[in-house]
Amino acid sequence: PHISYAVFCLKKKKKKIIIIKIKIIIIIKKIKIIIIIIIIKKIIIIIKIKIIIIKIKIIIIIIIIIIKIIKIIKIIIIIKIIIIIIIKIIII
Repeated sequence: PHISYAVFCLKKKKKKIIIIKIKIIIIIKKIKIIIIIIIIKKIIIIIKIKIIIIKIKIIIIIIIIIIKIIKIIKIIIIIKIIIIIIIKIIII
């Protein structure tokens, strides 16, 4: 009877150890999942920032183009005015 009780106690301890190991494995896996989620969220933030930077660059390019177009339009207007003045001078 004493040996079987000792064996029973050992088996019970072994089961507790196994349960603790399983719980540790589960906790480790949960931590890994949390780390992966955090990494994915950081990657998403980085991608969003890069998209915003690209949009800003596009806006800057559009503004530069608009400024160049305005300069060209001013030059065209000045040329038209000069032509009109020249024509008036020639006609007079």
